[in-house]
Amino acid sequence: MIGRLFWFITLLASLILLIFLEAIAKWPAEYEFKKQILSYLILTFFTSCWGKLNNPDFEFKTFLKMIFLVPLRKQWMIRISFSYLIRIKVDDYYLLVRNGKKDEVNLTNKFQPVGGVYKMLSHKDIEKKFNLIDDIMKESPPDDLRKRLKNPFKIFKLLKWFHDKEGIEVAPFREFYEEVVKTNILPSDLFSNSLFHNVGLKKSQIVWSPWNKIYEYKIFEIYDLHMDESQLKFLRELKNNPHEDIIFLRRDDILKFSGIETPWGFGITDHSTRILE
Repeated sequence: MIGRLFWFITLLASLILLIFLEAIAKWPAEYEFKKQILSYLILTFFTSCWGKLNNPDFEFKTFLKMIFLVPLRKQWMIRISFSYLIRIKVDDYYLLVRNGKKDEVNLTNKFQPVGGVYKMLSHKDIEKKFNLIDDIMKESPPDDLRKRLKNPFKIFKLLKWFHDKEGIEVAPFREFYEEVVKTNILPSDLFSNSLFHNVGLKKSQIVWSPWNKIYEYKIFEIYDLHMDESQLKFLRELKNNPHEDIIFLRRDDILKFSGIETPWGFGITDHSTRILE
């Protein structure tokens, strides 16, 4: 629910609309045709905007940022990145894995939650439908749901499509397998049939990225690894004798050191805080 702010803006917009229409009605008779056309355009614009506001995927803060912030940079597009993160919690510790993209300066020797960008099943059709283009900042596979949206106002339709999970992968097992099972961090006989519980969605709205030099809209869908006793026992043992490509950290340490230098000689990515309860 957008809440009271939405209704306040609606009433304010209605008042402004009424003032405009009253002013147009007072124009001289010789402008009758222009009066009708202008009134029609204003009413159409208002009802169209109000309809968008009632879209369950509409976000008022995003709408305002697109209107006021995007044009300020003279950059009429936004970067979108829709990912899933897997929360693997052992007692009071969270498991983070070393980022595999060591060639990227801002990710060198950093740890992050297991997970990655969603894959599109038919990326060409989806790109055409929403007018998406490849992300020029990263060498991503073409089916990654990390793109640039040429028309930012299509973000609400894109969100509805994403929430419906139409044409994208719907489970986080692929990245889980690639990052911690295939790499032999976790044994396949114990974790190859792992189950996951969807616990929520976290969004970054639209924020300016100084690294990518573009406004970004990010979604992180959070999953819990559902563990049985044997899996939990193994992870507890692993916590006491960790693999070089994983770490176990407490909540306070992730909050304190994510995105900044740590006293342990490695970094923690900004988005690591998204998995915290």
